Amino acid sequence: MCEQCKDTGWYGNNGPGIKGNREYIPCECRSIWREAMDNATRDLLWLIYVIRASRYLDYVRSITCSEYQKEIVHMEKNDEIINA
Repeated sequence: MCEQCKDTGWYGNNGPGIKGNREYIPCECRSIWREAMDNATRDLLWLIYVIRASRYLDYVRSITCSEYQKEIVHMEKNDEIINA
């Protein structure tokens, strides 16, 4: 029996959900908890990756847009000089 279920009285030879059980059967809490933590950790890392990637893409887009706008202004100035 894991520490989480040890003193709850909810799992024992009388079946689950009967309060007051004192003879416990082995539980699967630890492996279920570990699997849940692995899934949660994986999901959290994926979320962090997505947020960082989107922030990076926003940064690249902002640089690209500003560089593109500068290039357009430069081309317009050159066009004005050529047409003058």
